[in-house]
Amino acid sequence: MKLSVLGTLLVLLIAIAPMSASTIFSDNFDSYNGGVGALNFTNFGGNWNVGGGTVDLIGNGFFDFVPGNGLYIDLDGSTGQSGLFTHNFSLAPGTYSLQFALAGTHRGTTDSVTISLGALYNEVFTLQSNDPLTLYTRTITVVSPTNAALGFQDASSNNIGILLDDVSFSDTAPVPEPSSLMLLGSGFMGAAGLIRRRYLSR
Repeated sequence: MKLSVLGTLLVLLIAIAPMSASTIFSDNFDSYNGGVGALNFTNFGGNWNVGGGTVDLIGNGFFDFVPGNGLYIDLDGSTGQSGLFTHNFSLAPGTYSLQFALAGTHRGTTDSVTISLGALYNEVFTLQSNDPLTLYTRTITVVSPTNAALGFQDASSNNIGILLDDVSFSDTAPVPEPSSLMLLGSGFMGAAGLIRRRYLSR
């Protein structure tokens, strides 16, 4: 009887406990270079690496093809060679949510970008020139500890690239919030008291 009461209480408390995801990494690019755009930009404060070419930091009135979105990235910089834009992760087993916003070049070209996370995820997006800035969400499952680079690689090398903004990566494993843990503890204490009173009244 004791186990039945406690078990039922535990199931009910877990079922109603509010859950929250944990953001591991997030970047909207607005803080770089004092909020001012720059061509062939590399100073991302250790958040991003640019290899094999260049990317442009644009927006805020500087080559601002999607106004009202602050700064964002043109994935094909101004050197005739698109850069591989990467951020490195060390990931524990679990389920993660990857989000990113993409827009077409807005300069009359259809273009493609490959987005990858090591061997965990790889997808090619092809966008028309005037495609608006759109947020995409992908679920990533990690089965063993993994080091992986999140990479964005534009397919062209003509100084006209797909636009990238609002990148985030979150651990979606549900974690009970502190208030839920307190409720759980209170519930166990109440159940223990009830069982004790029933036992003593016999």
